[in-house]
Amino acid sequence: AAELRRHAADHLPGYLTPAAVVPLPSLPTLPSGKVDKAALPAPLYGATAAGRPPRTPLERTLCALFADVLGLPPERVAADDGFFDLGGHSLLVPRLLSGVRDRTGAELTVRRLFELQTVAAIAQEAEAAAGPHDADPSGHTGPDPAVALAADAVLDPRIAIGAAGAADLARNADPEHILLTGATGFLGAALLRELLDRTRATVHCLVRADDEAAGADRIRRNMLRHGVGPGPADGARITPVPGDLARPLLGLTEERFSELAGRIDAIYHNGARVSAVEPYARLRPHNVHGTQEVIRLAARGRAVPVHFVSTAAVAVAHDGNPAVLPEDRRPPATAVLPSGYVAGKWVAEELLDAAAAHGLPVTVHRAGRIAGHSLTGIGGTDDTLWHLVRAMIVLGAVPASATRDDALVDLVPVDQVARMVVRISQHPGAVGRTHHLTCPHPVPFRMISDALRGVGHRLAPLPDAQWRQRLAQRAGEHAPGTGLEAAALLADVLPTVFAFGGLRFDRTNTDAGLAGSGIAATAVDPELLARYIGHLTRAGFFPAPACPSGASPAGGRHDLRKA
Repeated sequence: AAELRRHAADHLPGYLTPAAVVPLPSLPTLPSGKVDKAALPAPLYGATAAGRPPRTPLERTLCALFADVLGLPPERVAADDGFFDLGGHSLLVPRLLSGVRDRTGAELTVRRLFELQTVAAIAQEAEAAAGPHDADPSGHTGPDPAVALAADAVLDPRIAIGAAGAADLARNADPEHILLTGATGFLGAALLRELLDRTRATVHCLVRADDEAAGADRIRRNMLRHGVGPGPADGARITPVPGDLARPLLGLTEERFSELAGRIDAIYHNGARVSAVEPYARLRPHNVHGTQEVIRLAARGRAVPVHFVSTAAVAVAHDGNPAVLPEDRRPPATAVLPSGYVAGKWVAEELLDAAAAHGLPVTVHRAGRIAGHSLTGIGGTDDTLWHLVRAMIVLGAVPASATRDDALVDLVPVDQVARMVVRISQHPGAVGRTHHLTCPHPVPFRMISDALRGVGHRLAPLPDAQWRQRLAQRAGEHAPGTGLEAAALLADVLPTVFAFGGLRFDRTNTDAGLAGSGIAATAVDPELLARYIGHLTRAGFFPAPACPSGASPAGGRHDLRKA
């Protein structure tokens, strides 16, 4: 059961991961054939825990804390039990971190909790924090993260690039068949729309689903949710490929994998598991192993061009950055930002570089912070920035650091990112190059807070420490629908968001790839911000203004198939 939960946690958001698994030979049913829920046995949370009992007073304290947070009898928590294996999820993390601080005095970050997980490991960390301070100042124990990244950045030697022939770049420029990963995500919907509009290709979409019908339904619902179709003629050009990015051969049979490799003319590898707080080890199956399987597919027959969606953060080192970050810059493993997501993209780029050195055509597209659609304002609701903005609205306050001149946010509308990716991918000079799809003119955060005030939200500046304290206190009240518990997990990221917005990224390759196309990143202005706020409010993600100004947020629905 614990293994099944871990498998679910690798494929589902935290709030959908089951807290308990109850094996049954069959489901009890009513005469109507529906499940008889009243006859289902009550789940026994933590029943699978049968590990080592706590040996020290600190371990006993932490076992009791796990039990309190998870609602389990204390005897069901063992010292080697993982918090998430026992039914924990991301919304309970602030309570656990607060309890660890109050009961042991240890200050754990969200990322460190994901790395430690077990009672025994957290106890060891707390003891180290209370003892002599001669350990690694980063707080990390165990293997050097840079060593792990370098080890993972070695391409499988069994992958033979172009064994059946060199790439035909003419087919890349005018493809008949395209493979798109990540089609059921936010950027994926926009990329699928752009590929349908700008090419004549059939787009094969890798999608987690039991069969093609279920896959087609997921793709259709995602496009509708993001306001990009599908149109009446699109269905015939979208082919679902039920599979799994995190599994060998992308979850396909050997026969299906080879058949797909022989058919496609280009691969747009956009799929990834995205998280601002999860460690590299949890993201690696999707973001690293998945990329290696994409390379394996591209190399199976003739070499097929791969267009990889990365993040501009790969170019950023944790210190010593130049005034302008070149597009070909990728710091060494020892300087990669302390983010599991960025680390995964760094390793993926290394793997693609190795494949390119053996003849695979590769184009890398490093996106900045992706914002909502430039016409409709429709955007994703799982972005760190908007979670923190929602928390500011609920709290009625913004941290003082957000009011400074250097508090900048790099925002590029999703449709423009998709358009740039597709246009550059078809440019003959783009192969072998990396492109920064960032905002030439970052948005001052004050513009966002002013736009929120303009629609009636009250936002008072607070010293950062007080704002964080208010967030932690309100998150601890567990008020449903506020999103404060999720924001509390991300509060440590806010300074990084502003610092990133202040960086300057070279765009020489991007400008060359877009020359003559008329495509450029539009500056996000108050009118577009109003559309974003209007969409997020109508979607229920932002609360309604406390004192409506009388001016309704701009924005509406547009038919994007002709845009």
